[in-house]
Amino acid sequence: MRRLLFFILIFATLLWIANTMAVKYDLYFVTNWFDFVSHTLGGIVVSGAFIYISQLQSRFPKEIPVLIFVLFIGAAWEFFELYMELIRTSAPGYFLDTAADLCFDIFGGHMSYLFARKNFYGR
Repeated sequence: MRRLLFFILIFATLLWIANTMAVKYDLYFVTNWFDFVSHTLGGIVVSGAFIYISQLQSRFPKEIPVLIFVLFIGAAWEFFELYMELIRTSAPGYFLDTAADLCFDIFGGHMSYLFARKNFYGR
């Protein structure tokens, strides 16, 4: 279980570094793809945290609840961005960007789930 916690902390650190660089160099606004990196890393971290907390209760979670949780946190983040006016709903492609962000959240969560199941729980 310590290995899973280490895995989560590594990816949380990568997410923090990516976000820090993106804010400092405006990468979210000058590149089309950097946001996808952040959302994938976020999905990995959220999924890993869900799995870790489930393991504290001595059970490995099913995949669907993990992905629903990742989707919920991703949607909450999108609402946070909207509330903080970090994005504009009038901007062209807003809804497509939000859908892509949620897809990358789920992608990261799915990859994290498969990795954890194979490497930490042998299933």
